[in-house]
Amino acid sequence: MKKICFMLAFLLIFQVFTLVVVDATAITTVSSAYPLDVNQQIRGRVVNFTLDVPSAWRRHVEVQREFFQNPQPILERLIFHYRPANIAASRALLLEIAVFNRDDWQDNLGYTRLTETDNHVYAIRVATSNPFVFGADRLLFDNMIRDASNPAFLMDYMSVPRGGDMVVRNTVSVNGKRMSSPTFTTAQRVVFVPIREVAEALGYTVGWDTATSSVTISSGTFFTTLTRDATIRQRHNIINIDGISYVSTMFFLQVMQCNVEIDEHSNVRINREVRR
Repeated sequence: MKKICFMLAFLLIFQVFTLVVVDATAITTVSSAYPLDVNQQIRGRVVNFTLDVPSAWRRHVEVQREFFQNPQPILERLIFHYRPANIAASRALLLEIAVFNRDDWQDNLGYTRLTETDNHVYAIRVATSNPFVFGADRLLFDNMIRDASNPAFLMDYMSVPRGGDMVVRNTVSVNGKRMSSPTFTTAQRVVFVPIREVAEALGYTVGWDTATSSVTISSGTFFTTLTRDATIRQRHNIINIDGISYVSTMFFLQVMQCNVEIDEHSNVRINREVRR
C-alpha cells in the first residue's frame, strides 16, 4: 500500500512539473513555458523574429512562450489564450504560432504554413470552434478567430528574416544612423524611443538626477529634465523598459525641435543638426 501511495505521489509531482505536448508524429517535452507581456514587443529567443500583439487583442489575451527539450521539429512556440469577460467562463485557446526547422517541417503536424525563410517555417494553428455561447465573448472570439486565420493580418504584426533581408520594424535612426535599441509602441499607439541613445546621438549630455528621479538633458545653455510624473507642466513622462528609459517621440518634436517621421511599422526617423 505504501508503495502504491508513493508511486501515485510521484506521478502527481511529475505531471505538475512536466508539460507534455502531443503532435501527429511524436511526444515532445516542453522544457520551459512562461507568460509574456502583451503590451511589449515579443522577440524570438531561438529564432530571430518579432511580434507585436494586435492592440485590439491586448486586453483579451494571454500569451505564453514554450521551449522544448528536444528542439525538433518545433523550435519555439507562442500560445494565445482568450481571457473571457465572463468570470464564470474558462479561458479558450485561440492561436498557436510555431517555428520549425525548414528541414523538419511536415504538412501533417496539424499546423498551417504562415510564412517561411531560408532556414525556418513559421506555422499557425487556430481555434476551429467558439466555446462561448452568448454575449460579447462569443462575438469577440469569432472576430479574433477570423483575424488569426488571416495570414495577411498576422504578418502585419510580425517581422521575420528572409535570407539576408528582414521586414524592418520598431527601429529608430538619428540623422540616418540606426540606434541599437528598438522603439516601443503603447496600446494607445504612442511611439516611445530610448532617451539616452537618441539624445546623445544629437550631441546632448544625458544624466540622472537621483533626488528627483529624473533624466537630465543638457548642451551649452540648454537644460531640461524628464520625469515619470506626466502631470508636471512642460515635462514629458518617461517609462522604463528592460532598464532603459524611453520617452515619447513628441518630446523630440516639441521640445528638441527635431523633424520626426514615423512609418506604419513604428520605425522612427529623427533628423536635426547635431549640437556640439
